[in-house]
Amino acid sequence: MAVSLLDYVKSLVGEKESYSMADFNDANVPMLSGCGPCGATLGGYNAFPSRSGYIRCGDDIGDEGFATVEEFAAWMAED
Repeated sequence: MAVSLLDYVKSLVGEKESYSMADFNDANVPMLSGCGPCGATLGGYNAFPSRSGYIRCGDDIGDEGFATVEEFAAWMAED
C-alpha cells in the first residue's frame, strides 16, 4: 500500500497518541482533504499523496503513490 499523509507526519514528529492540525501544518500537508478523482472526503490516515500532486483515496491511488516515506519526502523536497 502507498504511504499516507499520516505516515509522513509520523515520520517527522514521531509516534504520538494523536496528531493535531499543527502537526500536519508543520509537515506542509493537509489534515483533511478530498480525493482528486472521486471527491471522497479524506483524513490523514486514508489520504495518499500522488506523483501528480493530487491527493487520492485508497481506491484511486493505483501506482501513482509513493512506496516509502523517504521517497515522498524526496519528492516534497524537489518543490
